[in-house]
Amino acid sequence: TAKMDLGSVDGGRTSAVMSADGDTLFVGSARDGAAVYAVDVETLEIRERWPMTSTVTGLGLSGDGLRLYAAVDDRVAIVDTATGRAFAALSFEGVDSILHVATQGT
Repeated sequence: TAKMDLGSVDGGRTSAVMSADGDTLFVGSARDGAAVYAVDVETLEIRERWPMTSTVTGLGLSGDGLRLYAAVDDRVAIVDTATGRAFAALSFEGVDSILHVATQGT
């Protein structure tokens, strides 16, 4: 167990998803508005903070672990899990969470 500073303590949604290799926990929180954190699972320390364009309200991970999907405003940003760089976005009006990520047919 560890405490992490994710910004303001004024309520808000927090979403987390484990990396495919189990080494990293990705955390997005409406408390910090526009960021995704990469947390080292062994030390429970924040390894990286990746800025997003808006409040993160949900996270999902691709089956191969290479892409992190972050719900932000009316879109889903697609983030490279190796670099934290958002390289694409899909428009979804009213998206506020991500429950599951899968390839078509699964």
